[in-house]
Amino acid sequence: MDPRSLETYSSIAYQCLKKSREKRPEMYRVVEELNIALRFQENFEEAKPQMNYEEVRKSAQFKKTKEMCKTEVPSLAYRSEEEIEILLSEGIFLNQGKTWFWLNKNGEHCEMISAAECFYSITIAPQYIEFYAKEKSRFTDHMNTQICSDFKIRVKTQYLSPHITYAVNLVFCLYDSDSTNSHLEYILAGETESSSLYLADTREDGWLTAELYQFTSDNRNVDLEIAFKCWNKLLVEGIEFQPVEIVSQQILEHQELEDEREVDMQEDMSHSDAYWKEKLPSDYETIIKWSKDKLHWTTKKELYSILCKGFLIQIQGEEWFSLDKDGNKCIMLPATAALKRKKWSWRYLPESRFEEVAFDPTCSFTIRCNTSNILSSETCYGAYLVYKLQENHSGFEPPLKVWRTSQSLSTSRYIYLISPQTPIIRRKAYENTHNPLNRPKIKGLPQQRKDGWMEVQIDEQLTQTPSSFVKLSINFPIDQSLKGLIVQGIEFRPCN
Repeated sequence: MDPRSLETYSSIAYQCLKKSREKRPEMYRVVEELNIALRFQENFEEAKPQMNYEEVRKSAQFKKTKEMCKTEVPSLAYRSEEEIEILLSEGIFLNQGKTWFWLNKNGEHCEMISAAECFYSITIAPQYIEFYAKEKSRFTDHMNTQICSDFKIRVKTQYLSPHITYAVNLVFCLYDSDSTNSHLEYILAGETESSSLYLADTREDGWLTAELYQFTSDNRNVDLEIAFKCWNKLLVEGIEFQPVEIVSQQILEHQELEDEREVDMQEDMSHSDAYWKEKLPSDYETIIKWSKDKLHWTTKKELYSILCKGFLIQIQGEEWFSLDKDGNKCIMLPATAALKRKKWSWRYLPESRFEEVAFDPTCSFTIRCNTSNILSSETCYGAYLVYKLQENHSGFEPPLKVWRTSQSLSTSRYIYLISPQTPIIRRKAYENTHNPLNRPKIKGLPQQRKDGWMEVQIDEQLTQTPSSFVKLSINFPIDQSLKGLIVQGIEFRPCN
């Protein structure tokens, strides 16, 4: 049995056995985790031919230093199959330095093909820009990155593992920006509908990577033609093929930690009241006085539990106060404190922590608010829009470009209210055409909360002193309808 399948199955089964109904996972999570376990097992049972390492040995080249890049690198030498697998996990060059090949932690084959090898139609930027990329690229000078705006590629793989779902990634840098926000459209040869890309992930080596497609390999060889139209100057290193790591629907980390806190408290039953008092914030007595409802507890341990779960407080207006796993203070402001009433419709919603929620904005709007001065000092706080989408919503697939204003400065970022989908290169007409983007938690992408709401990070700021407050001003210059959007509030909590 595949170890990953067993681990996934056991984990969700254990959660289902919890005594408290509230602690058991919801049915959709159970189904998702069981499907993931099944996919792991199916992949495990597939007969996957191994690569001919002798073939690799004859063609492999190492890149040891920059000086070696200018000459031919010696052929790969090894003493055993185990040794070559270790070397392959670190990566080697194939095809006279045109392809970078490595094995991932599961022993599956990964390839990156240099931009110079796969570009065949390109609008190239001035040559002096190319010098900037040479120091960064893993490829030799004659296989260097391409700097372009619009371009076409034809990429042919040779070493993929059969029966594996792969992601096709564009590896690039933005020449004129330090942001990870990019805007490009791309289309696969033979298709009539293009796809758009706005967000990219930053890798450890400083390059950006953006997922373009997913497909399941029939064999080692894949031949793709893709045309790109860019709104930024790109420094492209190559096209990468990596097996998709299955990312299950992730409940937010700060919500998952509620269970951890409860377990910790059960394990610390023997601790005295003095121990639990030390874990309370220094101004806890003042915070309790602000509670909208009377709180009841008999021990400091019970009080700490109440603070972790959260409650409504009344200062200048209503706020939801709670503590995170490290004892830092968290605040949620209601929509009424951050949005202009005349630009929204308002109503009561039973599942909201506040009396009113905002919905169906009539036009562009601004989130503008200040938190109370009780946040933890010297802490980086993220601001999160907490929202839902009505069943009749539409038009939320494109990202929103939002602007943060602070004094005379203005910066922008893209956020999604619905997780972007990755196009699938289909083998059969009846297969699905899109999968959720293969990406874990990242700024700008929405996440499912345990309380049933969604959230997306829209800002982050550093508090300086114990009496610090956070001032937020985010503009949403909307050019599409947001009918169906429901906003509960803005939550401020320490960034991960």
